[in-house]
Formats: sequence, structure tokens, C-alpha cells
Amino acid sequence: MSIFNVQIVDAEYVKQNSDIEFNVETRLIDNSIMLSQRIDLLQLIGQELYVEVMTAVSGGTESSNQLTLINDYILPYVTQRAVYHLLPSLHGKIRNSNVVSQNSENSNAIDLQELKYKRDIQANLSQFLGERLVNFLCLNITDYPTYRTVTNKTDLIGRKQSYIGGIVLPDTSQINRNYDDSKNY
Repeated sequence: MSIFNVQIVDAEYVKQNSDIEFNVETRLIDNSIMLSQRIDLLQLIGQELYVEVMTAVSGGTESSNQLTLINDYILPYVTQRAVYHLLPSLHGKIRNSNVVSQNSENSNAIDLQELKYKRDIQANLSQFLGERLVNFLCLNITDYPTYRTVTNKTDLIGRKQSYIGGIVLPDTSQINRNYDDSKNY
């Protein structure tokens, strides 16, 4: 079994530790868990530490440091990130003839705007948990020496920050030099 197929958390854990209802299909949750691990967690902690943790999990040989990392930081992050990935699947289903939005007798489906709002909340929560994870690793780098280590040029290196993006300000040096306060623009 490939390390990239090891599932660190199961669907029941996600249901118990998030606002996902117990009647949601396990298959959908499992797919979201794998996305959150293979895409988000791998980028966050880097390939070396990811492989180390997943190898220990698959063999049941986690050290006390790894258990702290997994239980206190990785599981909450992967759980909330899995919910983020799950939301679009809950909103619409891909069928033979179309992408459909399902409705039931007792509930009404939310519209796209409400889905985006819910997904933004989930993104903010998982970003916070990602920042918490990265800060923990940075503060305890001696306990996790494979974090920020690369042995192969094609490996992903762990991030120093969990967030992506920010505000880009243009170079205003040319603009300010030509500005005259005395003129009314």
C-alpha cells in the first residue's frame, strides 16, 4: 500500500468532530479526507514529514512526538479541510445526464451564494488550524527534523506560513514623485 493511500482519519471521526451529519455518505467524506491529505496537508508539512507520519500511522509505530503532532494538530486540520472539500459534493451530484442539486421533503438546498459563504467560513477555520500546525512545527523544529527538509528536488518542502496570498501593492515611487498637492485633480 502506498503511503499516499493511508487515511489518517476516518469518516466517523469527521462526522463526530465537525458539523457534518451522520447520514452523509462515507464515500464522499473519504474522498474529501484524501484530498485534504494529498493536497493541503502534504503542501503544509512537506513531503519528508508527510511520508514519515503516514509511514508511522500505517505501521502503528507513532512516537510520542508524532502522536502529539497528529492528535493535536494534524487531525483537526485534516478534518476541517475535508469538510471544505466536501461541501461542493453535498451541494450538487454528478449524474449520467447532468449535475443536479438534490432536495428532500424536510429540507431545502442552499443556493450558490450560501454555499460560498459556508465554504469561506470553513476555509478560514482550516487556515487558522493550518497556521497553528505550522507554528507548532516551527517552534518544535528539533522534534520534527524532517519538516522543511528536502532530499529530492521534486519533493515538496513544508511551508513557513500556512496561508497563501496577501495584498500586493504596486510600486508607488513613480506615482508619488509626480504628485503635486497644490493641484486639484
